[in-house]
Amino acid sequence: MCDSCGCQNHLHIHDDAGHGHDHTYIVIPVKGMSCQACADRVTKALSAFSGVSHIEVDVKGGAVSFAMDDDISIKEVKEAINKLGFEA
Repeated sequence: MCDSCGCQNHLHIHDDAGHGHDHTYIVIPVKGMSCQACADRVTKALSAFSGVSHIEVDVKGGAVSFAMDDDISIKEVKEAINKLGFEA
């Protein structure tokens, strides 16, 4: 859930520049997850990206959050989630 607006209905980007970090925190809503196996599949897919870390999947809330380097494409991450049969 986003700290700034409390919703999970859209993509949230929290840039951590200036706080000693070189990455951005992302929250992406994901529809269609229903169990821990779903979460594991999403985690595995995102782990394949070399610049993605701190992956947390909230099945009940329908979202995935993670940190990513600035050279990673959000579009590519969402496509990887969608290829699993979920809607990001």
